Amino acid sequence: MIYNTREPELLEEDKEILNTQINMCDGIIIPGGVRIFNYDRYICKYVNDTHIPLLGICMGMQLMTLYNNDNKNIKVENHNFYNFDNHEELQSDYVHDVTLNKNSKLYSIIKCEKITVNSYHGYAASNSGDYKVCAKCGDVIEAIEKKDELFNIGVQWHPEKNIDENGKKLFDAFVDACKTNSFINFIL
Repeated sequence: MIYNTREPELLEEDKEILNTQINMCDGIIIPGGVRIFNYDRYICKYVNDTHIPLLGICMGMQLMTLYNNDNKNIKVENHNFYNFDNHEELQSDYVHDVTLNKNSKLYSIIKCEKITVNSYHGYAASNSGDYKVCAKCGDVIEAIEKKDELFNIGVQWHPEKNIDENGKKLFDAFVDACKTNSFINFIL
């Protein structure tokens, strides 16, 4: 994970623009990537503070664990099968099993204790930050959540790369939460 240490801090007018844009959304997906910027941290914090449904994928999940603290992601070895120079060049659709916590929102969505996922990451979250760990592969945190939120889940794998039954369930639950959030905002 590359941290951009030379990036300038966000100005108040930048934050106001981001707030306006985010408030037009019923939910936010923070996708995978290779760099975390100050605006990524700001977006994640704002979405958490305003309880907008959030789905973090790969780097997005890692960002969720460190957006408001000094956590650092850690390098993991032998946990993936892809070419780091080309995030799109996949060598395997499914790489390893992930065990879901039965007392998690993610489990209630997928309804399965063990799933097989794709895995394209060279870094992992060192701890869950403000989140509850809801899935692991060995010692690697594979999913996190804020259980009492409408939807606030991060997954280390890429459910958008090969939409299987479990990925579809995850995206359907996210979309349902976005619809509910839209309805709640309409009433208010």
